[in-house]
Amino acid sequence: MQTIGASTPSKAAGTENAAFLPTPKQFFTILAAYFLLHVILRTLVSETAGIDEADQLVVGQKLSWGYGPHAPLYTWLMMLFLRVFGPSEFSLTLLREMLLFGTYSLTYLNARLLTRSHACGVAAAVALQFHPSIVWESQRELTHSLVASMMILAALFSFLRIRPERWGGWVAFGICGGLSVLSKYNAALFYFGMIISTLSLPSLRPRILNPRMAGSAGISLLLVSPNLWWVIHHPDLAFQSVYKFGIHESASWGAAVRLGLLTWLETAAAHLAPLLLIFAAIFWRPLIERRAPRLHTDEGKFLWRTFLIVSAVVVLSVLSLKVTGFKDRWLQPIFVSTPILLVVAFQESLDRTRLKVLLLLGLLFSVVVLVLAPGRMFLTESRNRREILNAPFRKFAWDLATPARHADFIVAGGYWLAGNLRLWFPGEHVFSTDLAPPDVRAGQRCLVIWDATRRAEPPAQLVNFASAFTGNPSRLTPIYIEEIWKYHHTKTMRLGFWVLERGGT
Repeated sequence: MQTIGASTPSKAAGTENAAFLPTPKQFFTILAAYFLLHVILRTLVSETAGIDEADQLVVGQKLSWGYGPHAPLYTWLMMLFLRVFGPSEFSLTLLREMLLFGTYSLTYLNARLLTRSHACGVAAAVALQFHPSIVWESQRELTHSLVASMMILAALFSFLRIRPERWGGWVAFGICGGLSVLSKYNAALFYFGMIISTLSLPSLRPRILNPRMAGSAGISLLLVSPNLWWVIHHPDLAFQSVYKFGIHESASWGAAVRLGLLTWLETAAAHLAPLLLIFAAIFWRPLIERRAPRLHTDEGKFLWRTFLIVSAVVVLSVLSLKVTGFKDRWLQPIFVSTPILLVVAFQESLDRTRLKVLLLLGLLFSVVVLVLAPGRMFLTESRNRREILNAPFRKFAWDLATPARHADFIVAGGYWLAGNLRLWFPGEHVFSTDLAPPDVRAGQRCLVIWDATRRAEPPAQLVNFASAFTGNPSRLTPIYIEEIWKYHHTKTMRLGFWVLERGGT
């Protein structure tokens, strides 16, 4: 069986001792400092949870094997961080940045393992800065895609470390493969893509046909089975977001396929185009001279074929199921290893000049993101916008402290509002009417809150709940509170609320 350790050293080894190249220790220190700065800046400028974070704050109020249509691993990690570090935006941001640190570190380790070159490892990790979803969207909003990206890279690394005479690699691949599926369900595409790709390469095929792979698959199945059991017994919750795939059963096959393939190409291009264009600009001469890219090892071909297999499965879903909806965030875990593949393909042409250009571009992108990620929140008034991360929930928490303290539970008209209330009132159970019906048996006193900024009247779902809870809808008199948005001078946010008692108001 061919092993990584037996491969020929990278021809990029001439860049290893370049004065501008950080040592492995320096590289990881710089990486940690970069993400620590993100933690500090985000925590300083905002105390508000984003939309996806708020959703997780609501559903993650109790430990469960399943949380609706989303895989549970991120929710479990969030609950752990909130318990260890306390309920705050700092805890949520720390989790995000640690997952990103793991993603960049594993990108480096995978590329170094495939090329036997520290320089190639650094180049691959830096190239993640040219991936829009990772460098920007991950800092702005993502949750499940973050942990899925890291776990797919961990599964890839453990698979490449498999040795026939040792159990360690097989066990690690089983654990990482199972956790990747528990991170985001579409990660299973990459997991099975790796297996099928390996079967297509004679030198790597023994890794799959080895009896130890059955044990590895068993570990993955063991990890996933509780969540699978939950999905089987809660299909209404598990499949409630299927509509997002845009399956047009009534549309003609030709129209649905054209729309689906076009959407797939546009979404894939959003991930790949910036990265490919930058690599084409740096390696234009080898491309013209047809000296790159080339995949010399079966491990490099394995990664390339994995991408092809995953893409083929997506195309088949369009052709057979008329799937037309692909969201950008769904594809991040699938394309997160693209920089590794590109560096492996271009390693022979990665001389000192090109490596220096790549590192300088990565540094430029890093500085821009460090400035814009928190800086955009200061500019919302000049842009005549309301940035949700500027919402004045600290002030609202002071306003609502007394009624919240005397309430047995809180009901909010929207999960973004509910999640942020959960952050500021961690001792209260908070229901969101758009996620699940509130439990009227949760207590005798209830605080009902809604966003009254644009529309003073409460949502119909809240009115129906309040009427059922009090039994006296005619006496529901709302109270309103209003606070100025953070980093604004005049624009305000308004909340309406009721303080209810069972059988009264």
